[in-house]
Amino acid sequence: PVFYGFVHWVLHQAQARGITWVGFLARDGQLPTKIAALLRERDPSLPDAHYICGSRHAWYLALFDPALPRHRQWVNLLPAPTLEALFNNLEIDPMELRDDLTAIGHPPESWKSTLSYEQRLDVLQQLSSRDHAAALFKQRRDDRLRRTLSYFEQEGVFRHQHVALVDIGWSGTMLDAFRQLLDKAAVTPDVFGFYFGLHQNPGPDRMSYLLHPTRWPDWLTAFPSVVEMLTPADHGQTVDYVAVDGRIDPVYAEDLVAPPRQILDFHDGALEYVKAALAANEPPPNCRRLLWTFIVHPTTAQVERWRDFRFWTWQRPTDGRAPPPVGTLTAGELFGRGLSTWGSVDAWPCPTASIRRSFPWMPRFMLTLLVRKMQTDRFV
Repeated sequence: PVFYGFVHWVLHQAQARGITWVGFLARDGQLPTKIAALLRERDPSLPDAHYICGSRHAWYLALFDPALPRHRQWVNLLPAPTLEALFNNLEIDPMELRDDLTAIGHPPESWKSTLSYEQRLDVLQQLSSRDHAAALFKQRRDDRLRRTLSYFEQEGVFRHQHVALVDIGWSGTMLDAFRQLLDKAAVTPDVFGFYFGLHQNPGPDRMSYLLHPTRWPDWLTAFPSVVEMLTPADHGQTVDYVAVDGRIDPVYAEDLVAPPRQILDFHDGALEYVKAALAANEPPPNCRRLLWTFIVHPTTAQVERWRDFRFWTWQRPTDGRAPPPVGTLTAGELFGRGLSTWGSVDAWPCPTASIRRSFPWMPRFMLTLLVRKMQTDRFV
């Protein structure tokens, strides 16, 4: 019901704005693309809906120029704060830059050492002014950019004057990257962004369906991983594009959030709901109360089912199995986290379900108070 309403809103808003091509961004867009196909069967006048494969990793590296401060920030969300992890994120063997790194004070024996966020930014900035390093970054960027634009052309992006990119959320950076990529092409369509929710960065070039940036944060801003978990795809993250038999195909990582067969069964169930709603001429419902019950006060069965999912926060998948969003807490951990300011989402992606699993006797009002505390922390 939630994403039936979202997709219905997207297609009708796009139609009203004269947008003729709508791209639902992978991976969260796989189920919404299928829902859009059902809506277009009912009303062929709605804009064309496409599943567009991309990710922060794939698109950032097709643009990455270490001379630009914003680009240096893009690639610095890492599982380990080292130069080795940074260059792994950039898909560059640091040995190719050994002389440049040594010249700026970072010989090979230091590549596994911890560096602060600011120190890593400084390394990239210094490399950008060295001829050999700058040339290597440009070569890798240009190669990826060529493949990426060829993929966009294949998917029909450049055959339309007005296009839209649809994403779940949360800050609009993928829309910015998409627009910058299109600016590198000979023909640049006008781009608009549709989001399930935005936590920040509102603007005239984007709209959000359920969560809107305000001074007092919406309660759902505390659960981005859970919202994303409701629209899983049956493939891994897009990490690149490759030419195969005259086509440009996306290259997927192996970071699945759940077994593909289970995900497709989940999709089939959602699509049956949409078919039934369309057959009954039933409009999309208001799902705020449904989401509150489902996320803040989950049943035991729901909690156990969620433990089969996995949750990544990094720009690029790392070695090892991603953790589940639902964990087991001790009384000490619960007390400590309850008193501390809510911070990193990946440290506690679904706290209400984790508490319900660890302390099934916990009163419902305590979970409600926890969510209110998270809103207050984010506001502060």
